[in-house]
Amino acid sequence: MKRLSSLTVAMLAATMLVAQPPAQQPPRAKPAERLAQFKKLKLIETLDLDEKTAEKFFVRYNEGQKKIDQARHDLRTAIGELEAAIRANVSDAELTAKTQAATKALQQLSSATLERLESVRSLLNPQQYAKLVVFEVRFIEGLQRAMLERQRPPLRERDRRRVPPLEEPD
Repeated sequence: MKRLSSLTVAMLAATMLVAQPPAQQPPRAKPAERLAQFKKLKLIETLDLDEKTAEKFFVRYNEGQKKIDQARHDLRTAIGELEAAIRANVSDAELTAKTQAATKALQQLSSATLERLESVRSLLNPQQYAKLVVFEVRFIEGLQRAMLERQRPPLRERDRRRVPPLEEPD
């Protein structure tokens, strides 16, 4: 536990030292940065990483995240083009080409995600790797659940008979 708290303090201090002044950051960077830091802290805690392993782990993990971010950007671009083609009522051949480009971008995102998992596998024991795989899925589910909860009206304003509660994953 002492190791985790000292590592946490070191990571937070490093983040504060390299942080840009708020005026220079893009408006959405701060929440994304905080989410990334939260995810890193949860990963360290969940995987019980020592300082040396955590350093190696996050070098590889962050490289993989860059590839995922690029693949996600490419997917957004392909989906935007597909939506524009649908609205423009283009030919079937063009629509098929745009659809294939979007599905290829989706495959690349999946591949980048799996590649990131495989890149850190050698640094972790089987127990830690299993926890990482579970963490990756549960973390995203938790974010989606939190976003849904923010969009829902408070419980007293909902009709409880028509809006079932979210089920907890198995």
